[in-house]
Amino acid sequence: MADKQKSEDLKKEGNQALKDNRLDDAVRLYTEAIGCDPSNHVLYSNRSAVLAKQNKYTKALEDAQKTVELKSDWPKGYSRLGYALFQLGRYSEAKEAYSNGIKFDPKNQQLTEGLADVEKKLTELNNPFNNPEAIKRLMENPQTAEWMKDPNFLTSLQNIASGKGSGLPEEMAKDKDSLNRLVTALSVVMGTDVKVVDANDPLVQQSKEEPMKKEEPVTKQPEATEAETEMEVDNKDKAESLRLKELGNDAYKKKNFDEALNWYDRAIELDPGNITFLTNKAAVFFEQAQWDKCLEMCDQAYKKGQEMKADFKLLAKSLSRKGNVYFKQKKWADAIKWFDKSLTDHRNQAVIKKRSEAEKNLKEEEKLAYLDPEKSLEEKEKGNEAFKKGDYSGAVKHYTEAIRRNPDDARLYSNRAACYTKLLAFPLGLKDCEECLRLEPTFVKGYLRKAQLHLGMKEVPKAASCYEKALELDPECSEARQGLIECTRNENPEERRKRAMQDPEIQVCHLSLTILSPLLSPPVSSSLLSSPLPSPPPLLSCNLLSPLGNPWRPCHATCATANAN
Repeated sequence: MADKQKSEDLKKEGNQALKDNRLDDAVRLYTEAIGCDPSNHVLYSNRSAVLAKQNKYTKALEDAQKTVELKSDWPKGYSRLGYALFQLGRYSEAKEAYSNGIKFDPKNQQLTEGLADVEKKLTELNNPFNNPEAIKRLMENPQTAEWMKDPNFLTSLQNIASGKGSGLPEEMAKDKDSLNRLVTALSVVMGTDVKVVDANDPLVQQSKEEPMKKEEPVTKQPEATEAETEMEVDNKDKAESLRLKELGNDAYKKKNFDEALNWYDRAIELDPGNITFLTNKAAVFFEQAQWDKCLEMCDQAYKKGQEMKADFKLLAKSLSRKGNVYFKQKKWADAIKWFDKSLTDHRNQAVIKKRSEAEKNLKEEEKLAYLDPEKSLEEKEKGNEAFKKGDYSGAVKHYTEAIRRNPDDARLYSNRAACYTKLLAFPLGLKDCEECLRLEPTFVKGYLRKAQLHLGMKEVPKAASCYEKALELDPECSEARQGLIECTRNENPEERRKRAMQDPEIQVCHLSLTILSPLLSPPVSSSLLSSPLPSPPPLLSCNLLSPLGNPWRPCHATCATANAN
């Protein structure tokens, strides 16, 4: 029981290490957990996932097989198994693994997507024309480029790609030239030398007439052995190259870059067709900030990948790495270009996010490059002239250009807000006023513009508040005083009461009445507390000019003396 609890604790630590991308620590912790509880299938599954992330697919396969052995009805085990087999190029076995997992969970997304990837790969292997790169190669090849202009030839290729028979009409199948074209196209796509054998060739006729001679077992045996030996050597080279790559990866993680390059070069010598070694070298050059070498290595990887018909994910990786180089150099346009090309081959969320960041930086850079206060002033003057002539739309155009040239000038937003007021575009004008006051909170005219816009939207209390703020900043502002008078006249009593109650002096007065009410006779106290604030007499209209909106408070000493008399 204690061992199982320890195993669970180690598993949690391993999960955290995996989230932090500390892959070596994760493998070690899962291994220790397995030592405490070797019958826990989840531990093998987790370790298989980490090993696969480290590109150690053979070891990942062993753990996946153990997972399925311990828990044969667990869908995720088959997902791990299928992925490891797929990465090792054992596509038929991968298809079987994914299919077995789907039997237990038909709606499992990992299994269904994995099966789709395997079937796509098998289709490409079985039908070389069913590949997006096939048409591109035929268009680029000098010999087949002219044939691609022939509609009949194109139709034949499309039929073959879609799996509709031989792709050739019956009359064309008898035509040697058509067959030669088709076989030549096949050799271009596959990168091999294939020739058509003429059935009327005398040598062929002679071979048909002569009886087949039975080959001696003695001569047959050495040929088979030689082929098997060659295959064994090839497999050994690939296995050794993968081992060398792992050594390179370990050196890379330790930032021993020269050592890593040495291991990768030795791996390339044994298996020059594996573009992962090239992209890994590009990663080393990236870390060393050797940008030109990194770009060159990415180009080599992509070219080799096209020749070897590598997985689109690997091709996309070489392109996105080029994008990262330009991103690091702050060449945003080039970075976006190569990120887009990478996303064409394979959609990757990390690349999408990086592209968005590059696009944002590009826009910011262009915005900063566009700044010019002198040109902004010129556009402002043009806007003022247009406004005076009543051409408010033209004025908006000039003020907008002025803002783009100098977005920190608060007065430009105020001027454009005036145009929007004339054009009855009140929400747009209000937005400009808010930006104006954000940039310059003490700009009185900004509050006056905002008040006018609120009045246009029938928001009288908000307009009154703007006029009051303007009067706080400039008590002698006649436009704000007159505006506040108009607001008070148009305001209904209840709204005026609510706004007046925001005045600190009135709040103190109301509190005093509340305290003194027990000392007053009931009818008097009730009348004082319940009655709404009366409208000011016409003779005292100047008292309405109080910045804080108290209709009974004199605006200056002269009025106070007049009222007292």
